[in-house]
Amino acid sequence: MLAPSPVLLSAAVHPATVPLHGAVRTPVPHWVVLLGAVPALWLLAAAAVVAVDRLHRRFRRSEGAD
Repeated sequence: MLAPSPVLLSAAVHPATVPLHGAVRTPVPHWVVLLGAVPALWLLAAAAVVAVDRLHRRFRRSEGAD
């Protein structure tokens, strides 16, 4: 049995590296990722603060009702 040729073993023609369709796109620049990620993290932090504040208010009301 013959060994596979080096071209077949090359990563350049490996099925996992061949795009399924279309042209190869360049990766997204890091500043574009930051433009989306930073506001999303701020919104997540603000939502967590609001949720904790509502929980504290609910517990204060329930303790005062006793």
